[in-house]
Amino acid sequence: MVAASSNFDIDTLFFGLSLSASVLVFIPFYWHFQTKNTGTCLFMAWMGLACLVLSINSILWNNSTSNFAPLWCDISAKFLVGANSAISSVSLCINLRLWLVASDRVRTLEVHAKRGVVVIELLLGLGVPVTEMIFRKLHFFRSYRRFDIYEGFGCIAASDNVLLMYLLLLAPQFLLGIASTTFNGAHSRLRYIRR
Repeated sequence: MVAASSNFDIDTLFFGLSLSASVLVFIPFYWHFQTKNTGTCLFMAWMGLACLVLSINSILWNNSTSNFAPLWCDISAKFLVGANSAISSVSLCINLRLWLVASDRVRTLEVHAKRGVVVIELLLGLGVPVTEMIFRKLHFFRSYRRFDIYEGFGCIAASDNVLLMYLLLLAPQFLLGIASTTFNGAHSRLRYIRR
């Protein structure tokens, strides 16, 4: 039988790892910002802040499941929904940029076209997650709870198993993942051909 104190050690380990990850992910941020690598900067921002939110949640709900901070749960649950959505959309940004570099299209793009690529990356990296957070908010009228609280982990957005959730929340992530995989395959094919 496992002692109760080992659960506290796992929670402490989760807090330490998530807090250190939130700091470590921002170390190369400046270099990517200088090169205008928008997708990578957005990935670091979303993941670093998500790790920070998870570490705060793990402190607040270390040995508790009571709902003593409902406003924080609403904010953190919405942000984690956006961070989960941002993984697929920012992955598409990164793979699109890799494909543009591998196909030498970045060199031939003019200045206004390069700005257009940055705007598209910003719309994908910020617009898609924020839209998903808004759809999650609109989805609450069908749900009897806004979030679930797990001991040692914190607040997670609650979802009901309804068709609207699949259409508005999961289908866009799936389609973004397919598009990202397509650009990744095109990039890999170009690299293989140039060997």
